[in-house]
Amino acid sequence: MMRVPCNLYRLAFITLAIGIASPIFAAELGVKLDDDGAAITIDGELFTKYLTDGGNKPILFPVIGPTGEPVTRNYPIKPAVEHEKKDHPHHRSIWFGYEGINGLNFWHEPKELDKLAEHDGKQVHKKFSKIELDGETVLIVAENDYVDRNDKVVAKDERTLRFGVDGDMRWIDYTIKLWSPEGPLVIGDTKEGAFAVRVAGTMKVTEKLGGTILNSHGDVDTEAWGKPASWVDYSGPVKDDVVGIAILAHPSSLKAEPRWHVRDYGLFASNPIGASNYSGGAETGGLERAEGEPIVLRHRIVLHKGNSEQAKIAEVYEAYSKTE
Repeated sequence: MMRVPCNLYRLAFITLAIGIASPIFAAELGVKLDDDGAAITIDGELFTKYLTDGGNKPILFPVIGPTGEPVTRNYPIKPAVEHEKKDHPHHRSIWFGYEGINGLNFWHEPKELDKLAEHDGKQVHKKFSKIELDGETVLIVAENDYVDRNDKVVAKDERTLRFGVDGDMRWIDYTIKLWSPEGPLVIGDTKEGAFAVRVAGTMKVTEKLGGTILNSHGDVDTEAWGKPASWVDYSGPVKDDVVGIAILAHPSSLKAEPRWHVRDYGLFASNPIGASNYSGGAETGGLERAEGEPIVLRHRIVLHKGNSEQAKIAEVYEAYSKTE
């Protein structure tokens, strides 16, 4: 595939036709770059946007599900809507972060985003290094620095996002390669991380509107917290429809069965690093890698209609697990 310099996309709107289940219709994906990120569209309508500065980190927001409605929380990027609580302002739609990367906190946010304390960190977008159209998907590669309050770089990442459609499902493959450019990469043992979603307010279990959490081993709702699993699905009502978000961990990821920081109030995170908080101290986590040696986290986010059983998420995972 040909690599196209990103600046060629600044003023252009790029689309491609991709096949879906129907032999008659096709979805048209597009990507448009502007000053605050990259917008992905389906048939001319916004699917999601990669915001390069979503607080103290890049995020995906908004995220529009297969029924045309947002499936992640508005707050704090936009004003809270009905059924949303103004809690955990670091929970920003879809994001990656961790408390304790080379001694800095990249999970929580300072009260004033431009005033980092001693142990606060910030992820800084450097560039989009690649955009590719392969006839079926849109690919974006972004590079980020992890900096302290003095702008010293303590880690770097490369994020590869691929966006696609499969029938009435929308999916995002999200791969993060994280390393230290100077000295070892040391990541602590905590529950506070890592690859995360905050679901729409009506979907959360505590709202008692039908929200449900289910993991690959059959653990339901609060039973799924801290348990290892290859996938977790969070489903519930949005407007007049039941929809769901599944996060699938690829077998080649740092852990094929990460533990899950998934809460009944709407937080939903895969954590392949922490262990002690989840296991009551029975296991320990954390890791260390040599300078320049990366860790790789591979996940697929699936946005679907219905609950996990109706969407056949177990089968979706089996197919995904066989991909390279």
